[in-house]
Amino acid sequence: MSGYSAGQLSPSGRLDPNLVEEGKYTAEYKCKNTPTPSFCRKLPSPRVMKALGIFPSERDAGGRKITGDSVSVDEVSIRNADCRDLDALERLDQKCWAKHIQVSRPVIANRLDKYSDGQYVAIVKSEVVGYLLTQRVANEDLLVDGSYDSQDLLFDACGNIVQLMAIAVDPLASKGNIAHLLRARALQDASDDSSIDKVVAMTRCSEFSKYLDKSNIDRLTIDDDELNGIYNKYVHGGKVLDPTLFFHTSGGAEINRVVRGYRPEDFENLGHAILISYKLDKPAIPENLVSRICAVSYTHLTL
Repeated sequence: MSGYSAGQLSPSGRLDPNLVEEGKYTAEYKCKNTPTPSFCRKLPSPRVMKALGIFPSERDAGGRKITGDSVSVDEVSIRNADCRDLDALERLDQKCWAKHIQVSRPVIANRLDKYSDGQYVAIVKSEVVGYLLTQRVANEDLLVDGSYDSQDLLFDACGNIVQLMAIAVDPLASKGNIAHLLRARALQDASDDSSIDKVVAMTRCSEFSKYLDKSNIDRLTIDDDELNGIYNKYVHGGKVLDPTLFFHTSGGAEINRVVRGYRPEDFENLGHAILISYKLDKPAIPENLVSRICAVSYTHLTL
């Protein structure tokens, strides 16, 4: 429960969102006098970037120039986030997400305060254009049995699992490489840490509603069981249809299961989340997917 005061917890020990939103949260003020973060240009290794389909100077594995609006890897720097990035992270979150699935400023501040080593920002021309927020947890079952609102309470500084919690990239800054670079940096850091065994995420589908519309399925006219069955088929179908799920699977992740009711306010996903996991002891991506990755745009993805 690092980062939260006792007064912000309900009698059951859960975070009380009302107390947080009323301004009784102080993490963002704890480091007002922290020196400005030093600029650290640490990108994933060339081997990891090649495996993820990320190529310097916007050229693919065969030396061909990648078309589109992707920012060159040479122009991007990745560093750990700091509390002084809070304003930029809040602006990005509000820019990328509908209000009902945004991460509140106090929650972002808490994540920066308790585990700065696991928070990342992407910098282009001295501007923060993307972020990736993570935490360490000790038990995957507790994550699955919990909920989106209680996930921060599972933080364990000694946990052997890294949870990817949220990623966003300014849609005006890039259409591709930055999201991959942020994810690649987190995976490499986890791989380099002998105490980390696994990387997971409780992700969501970004285009399930569009899939229903294209399939001429009116969610209001079918029962919940049938709708849940359609959702499961969309997630576990032989071909990954959803851009967010493809973002993960193309980076080496496996789709484990649908977790029902994990995020009730996410009505586009019927309140569900999808548990995915990365195995750190295998290549980040199959070679035959590299060309597909270069052609797919990722601007803002909820994890």
